[in-house]
Amino acid sequence: MRLASLQFSFLSTFSLKGGVFRTSLALLFTGAVISSASANEHFSSCTAALADRAKQEGVSQQIIDEIFPHLVHQDRVIELDRSQPEFVQTFPGYFSKRVTDWRTEKGKAMYAKHEKLLHKLSDKYGVPPHYLLAFWGLETNFGSYKGKMPVLDSLATLACDKRRSKYFTQEFLVAVKLMQREKLKKDNMVGSWAGAMGHTQFMPSAYTHYAIDGDGDGQVNLWESEEDALSSAANFLASLGWERSFAGAVKLSYQKALTIRSLATKTANLLANGTSKV
Repeated sequence: MRLASLQFSFLSTFSLKGGVFRTSLALLFTGAVISSASANEHFSSCTAALADRAKQEGVSQQIIDEIFPHLVHQDRVIELDRSQPEFVQTFPGYFSKRVTDWRTEKGKAMYAKHEKLLHKLSDKYGVPPHYLLAFWGLETNFGSYKGKMPVLDSLATLACDKRRSKYFTQEFLVAVKLMQREKLKKDNMVGSWAGAMGHTQFMPSAYTHYAIDGDGDGQVNLWESEEDALSSAANFLASLGWERSFAGAVKLSYQKALTIRSLATKTANLLANGTSKV
């Protein structure tokens, strides 16, 4: 009788706890659904406000209709924004993964491909070829990986996130205007999670102010044209106040500036030993 009472007590407790557990799971699920619905509602109202602002700033209704109804919140972008490599890696770790023999060898090959253009740009802007190659190699491995995130979705997501809303709102609106100006296709505008685009990973504002038509086809396309990308990089670095001592480049992030300088030096040494000097 005593054992039966204990068994009943245990089973009753287990059943009670199981019910509490199931109730807790249900509450957690309901909370997640409500939170997701709230986030979606916020994103919808935020992008609607962005559409109004874009129209006020001269974006055509055709472009607005092409972009805004199809914007999608990118949860992954928010995750990546909180864990950027420059923030979570030590400098030696960041540096060692980027200044590699592969990059210097590839830089040598790209120098052979674009030697004439690189020297033309060096004469015009004062940026030595090996620094342009290092900049290109560091940003996208010479165009082998330009990012796969939908730029407009990523920028809209960050614009509607309170952490850096002001900055990314401006970048998003500039990207929309850039799409209109260069007759770009939304689906072709892919890049980093933060909205950087093309071979040289320009943010929309940098694209607008510094990107130039290097191949003379009448369009500035940093995704498809290596000539546009290299010419734009030279113009960008010169506009920062480039000096041959590389002092101008410290206006980039300190880690990136040092990494570019080291990669450029390795590339220059390789070229000096294997091809004509830069």
